[in-house]
Amino acid sequence: MIDESTVLNSIIDWNIKLSYPLLRDQSDQDRFIAFIDVKYDQDGIRRPSEKYVSELKRYFLTIGVYIDFISAKNGAVSIEEKLRFILINNHGDLIRNSFLSIDKNSANVWVVPKRDLSPFERDTVRNISIEFLKQESLTLSGFEFSGESNLISKTGCISLIRKFAPISQENLRIKIEERGFVVPSDNWLSRMLDNIRRSSFVMRKGDGTYVLTLAGLRAGGTVKTPRSPDVQRMLELGRRSG
Repeated sequence: MIDESTVLNSIIDWNIKLSYPLLRDQSDQDRFIAFIDVKYDQDGIRRPSEKYVSELKRYFLTIGVYIDFISAKNGAVSIEEKLRFILINNHGDLIRNSFLSIDKNSANVWVVPKRDLSPFERDTVRNISIEFLKQESLTLSGFEFSGESNLISKTGCISLIRKFAPISQENLRIKIEERGFVVPSDNWLSRMLDNIRRSSFVMRKGDGTYVLTLAGLRAGGTVKTPRSPDVQRMLELGRRSG
């Protein structure tokens, strides 16, 4: 098993700067994760280049070491992205995705598993998250697997946008949480909105707010019952103006 300092010194010898401590794969001691500090010069040329990084990766393979190099523009890699990569890299057979929200010095983690996990597998994923957060000077305040959380559906999200449009992502989050649903992170909600936009039901205006498209309005129906989206929207507008 190669020493971690040997790997790190080799990376430094290649004049590559890391934006985060080198991580060793606990399930494979000869596999590492390295977050590279990538910068672009005034001509838009990337440093270090992808070709240069590939050459370094091939060098490590010749000595039996595999490294996943993750590019971080100007050293910026979010804590959520780091945790997601670590979980999926170590347990890609178990984990589909993960989300994280931070409140001061603590964090809540939501994990999307590929299947039902055993108690041992759940504890393993949770312990990895705890150890990672320690490196970020954070404590774990909450940990859940999706399916155990009360997440709003795509249809429910569209209904809220229809009722409160035009609405910003921040205000949409507030409306979702007011109804007792959990929003794992801003990234999770952004993905939800991007997914809805791809379905052509919602569009994002120039000011960053969201409104329904004609297709979205048609999909929501036009029956005017007291609980129909259009009636609810008119009542809401009345409350705002009042």
